[in-house]
This record gives sequence, structure tokens and C-alpha cells, in this order.
Amino acid sequence: MNRNRRTAFTLVELLVVIAIIGTLAGLLLPAIQAAREAARRSQCTNNLRQLAVATLNFHDAHRSFPMGRQQPNTFSQHALLLPYLEEANITDQIDFTIGTGMNAARLITVAVFLCPSELEDRLNDPSLSNDQFGWGRNNYRASGGSDVGTTTNDGTTSAVEGNNGIFVTNKLIRIAHVTDGTSHTALFSERALGDGDDNSVDLLGDFFQIANNANTATAAQVYTKCQKLDFTSVVGSSNQTSYSGRDWINGNYMTTRYTHIMPPNSWACSRGNSPNTNGGAVTASSRHSGGVNLALGDASVKFVMNEIDPVLWQALGSRNGNEILSTEDF
Repeated sequence: MNRNRRTAFTLVELLVVIAIIGTLAGLLLPAIQAAREAARRSQCTNNLRQLAVATLNFHDAHRSFPMGRQQPNTFSQHALLLPYLEEANITDQIDFTIGTGMNAARLITVAVFLCPSELEDRLNDPSLSNDQFGWGRNNYRASGGSDVGTTTNDGTTSAVEGNNGIFVTNKLIRIAHVTDGTSHTALFSERALGDGDDNSVDLLGDFFQIANNANTATAAQVYTKCQKLDFTSVVGSSNQTSYSGRDWINGNYMTTRYTHIMPPNSWACSRGNSPNTNGGAVTASSRHSGGVNLALGDASVKFVMNEIDPVLWQALGSRNGNEILSTEDF
């Protein structure tokens, strides 16, 4: 009697199967996302290691590290390192006798300068000149040091920057000058791209303006002022700048350098409207969870947690601060 009877899922059984599949997907998705981020962070580590090795090879060839910000045309150390990153073809397209903004190479994307965890370029409005639409972006920052970085005679060959790291405006630093030891001195870290919107607050990418006066002249004063910033009053172009990392060819603090004043993934502060001339705290930041990658002068790369002691973080920025550090401290 039951020979021709059809078998099929009942509605209840179908709903149970869908619920099970949904539960399994919910359990697996975070694991998949974590695995993807781990792979991206690994690639980021590799990019920084390549930059560090290229820097040491540059030093072997030229007996100095690349100049941090070469005035008057403001070329970056990134531009000088290209031949040591197997990108000599891009170097051939750079005219170092003219400004960075007139070089065709500025429009080239260099993969090793981009962190794969930076999933979106929000500087994408071609009508806004500050977005530098179409320019090659940059996530990896060269360490200017642990001081404010105020620059006198800026824009000229006689420009002098007050900082104590490896990459300083118009200054050639040699390994002999790194008396703290290369394994205790930062070369590169990360900084998230800006969001291109001065009317919203992005703590990882924006620069927030503080006073440019005697009360913010030292690194300690900038640290204190920046820590106490009220984020309810920092929107608008007169209070923030949102174009971090907009190009790799320029050696400004806005684009390719950073300082060791504020701990990783805290906010950045500019004295007045220019961290390049007036200085400030240009803070390392990343889209990774919990910290930033840091390349040291011996080409090692470490993941530094946000909770690192600020004094230790500042010590890692200087090349000649005579601090006593252990690699086990961070």
C-alpha cells in the first residue's frame, strides 16, 4: 500500500536544517575572518621587513641611511629606497630636480607600501585637491624620532628639523650615529590612511590640531596636550586634517613619516595646521587589532601592543637617547 508514497522534508525538518547551517556559519565566520586578518598581518610584517632590509642595503651602498625629507623638493625616503625594493623602473620615472607634485611617478601604486589590512581608500573624491585622487598611497612610516620635529627654514636646502630618529629632514644619519643600538631603534611602523572627511573623527587616521605656542614646544608638552584633547570640538578643517598617507613620494609627516611621542593607535596631534613645519605627535596606527608592526634597525619586525609603556615607546624612537632597553620589554 505504501509502495508509491513520496518521502520529503517536512517544513519543521527544513527549518531545523536551516537553523543548524546558520549556527555553523555564525561559528565559522569569525574564525575565517581571524584567519584572513592573520594572513594580512603576516603580509604586513613581510612588507616592513622588506623596507628595513632595503634601508640597510641602501646604507651599505651609500654609507648612510636615506635622507628623511629631502628639501627643497621634499622627496621621501620611500622614493630613494625604490631601487633596493626591486622597483628601479619606478625610480627611472622620477625627476628629482622638480617637485613631487609634478612627477608622473606619483600616480604609481607601490604594493610594498600598502598594508593589506587597509581595505579601503576613502580619499576618492577627484574634485577635492587634498585627496590627491589617483596618487599612490602609503601605510608605512619612517621614524623621525621621539621629539616634536619642528623645522626651521622649511622648504629650503638649509631646513633643519628638531628630531632624533633615523629619518630627519635634510640630515644623513649613519649607523655610527645610532648609539642606542640598531636593535633598539625604530626604522618603520604603520599609520592608517585618512578618511578624507574633516567633519568626522577617525582616531586612527586624522591629525587633530593643538596650539602652536611655547606651551606645546616640547615632546612632553605635546604628549600632555594631545592626551587631554576633547574630541567633541575637533571637527572641521580648522581643527583637523584627514589626508594621512595620501602619497608615498613626499617625505612630509602627513604622508611618509611618524614620531614616537604618543603610544600606538592613540591619536595624532599637529601643532597648528602643519605637522611638517610646526611638528607634533604623528602617531603610529594600524587596522590590525591591538597594536602595530614595528621594524627595527636590525631588520627585525615586532608586533607592539597598544599598552606598551609610553616611556619605552619613546625610547625606541630615538637613536641616541642612551636608554637601557631589553628586547624582552616589548
